[in-house]
Amino acid sequence: MVIIVLFIALEGALINDNNIWEMTNAYERTRMKVILYFDWVGSRKELKSQDNKMQKSCKETGVQYMGIHGSQNQKWNYAWLFDVKSFDHFMEMTAKVPRPPQMTHYITELLIPVQLPVEQPQMGTLTE
Repeated sequence: MVIIVLFIALEGALINDNNIWEMTNAYERTRMKVILYFDWVGSRKELKSQDNKMQKSCKETGVQYMGIHGSQNQKWNYAWLFDVKSFDHFMEMTAKVPRPPQMTHYITELLIPVQLPVEQPQMGTLTE
């Protein structure tokens, strides 16, 4: 399994009671998005069955299932999209769903929320 992870040091990062890093923004805790790109060599019926297993695991673990999508990327056939509290939360969900032989390979991408400054500098103003 190949995992691409982008770590960004943010003021809003915190460790929760379970020692899991979570991201915050100026308002509330913010969850990260996970894209699981994969190739599929099985039938659409088999893919539907695997998708149902993913949805069931999401419900059991509290991961928000955001659907299966056709990828415009030339490398991958499909992509699942999830909303999770942390990478560990995502791994808890995927541990409940064994990878079938029809999923020849995959990659996981994490989209971590970025906290931008509240006040933006004014461009083009002169100060005396």
